Amino acid sequence: MDLANLANLTSLWKKYGATELYTDASETLYANTHWPHRVWFEETTTQEGERISHCVFDMLPNEAIVAVWPMTNERGGTRGCGEHDQFIEQQLVARGWSLGFEQTAMYLPISDAPSPHPTDPTGFAMRLVGTVKEVGAWVEIGSEAFGYTIDGHVIELLLGDGDIQVLLGIQNGEAVAGGLLYKTGEVIGVHQFGVRQACQGQGIAKRLMRHMLAECVRWQGKYVVLQASQAGKPLYDQLGFNDQFAIKNYQKT
Repeated sequence: MDLANLANLTSLWKKYGATELYTDASETLYANTHWPHRVWFEETTTQEGERISHCVFDMLPNEAIVAVWPMTNERGGTRGCGEHDQFIEQQLVARGWSLGFEQTAMYLPISDAPSPHPTDPTGFAMRLVGTVKEVGAWVEIGSEAFGYTIDGHVIELLLGDGDIQVLLGIQNGEAVAGGLLYKTGEVIGVHQFGVRQACQGQGIAKRLMRHMLAECVRWQGKYVVLQASQAGKPLYDQLGFNDQFAIKNYQKT
């Protein structure tokens, strides 16, 4: 499941517009030159001890968020924090990058997913985003919840993608939360999951996540994957998600 989680995440970043900055026999460096500014190394070999060229690190855009995770193997597991990951982190720190935030990769078998309540007295519902106006509401919620500006044009381009659902949580007629589901094979990733700041602490995140999990069941996924922030992880623990590995995100200081 480790490889499946990473494949879902990085495939979405590519749909956001990531392109290759550099490639050699062992690594390919991908980068989003606009939001979400994600940069990562993708192994083309799993041989321990392979070294990325030092010059590659000088190509990184200053606004980039460089994601580092444990090297994966052919069976889908991770090798822990080995030489490969340490080398990347050392090179970043030597060039003025520092650890900005950490996430925990998690997964949940669909068969274990909790269902939404049969009746919701709070008037809560989930709606698929289908118009530019709704994209605007979704972007506003996410930008406020995460503290950075989401590029609405990137999201608009995804609306016709059959493997993606951009979703709004509606309470009493008002858009209060948002999220995105992305399906890769039997795996469905939960991304950009957030609640409007004024509405946090009211159980909305849990309601929307239960509705999204129900949609994953309907969509015939086998596993749900996500990358939890420190703030969001208690909710995912409550819902039965399992820890996989840490993702360290480096930013220029």
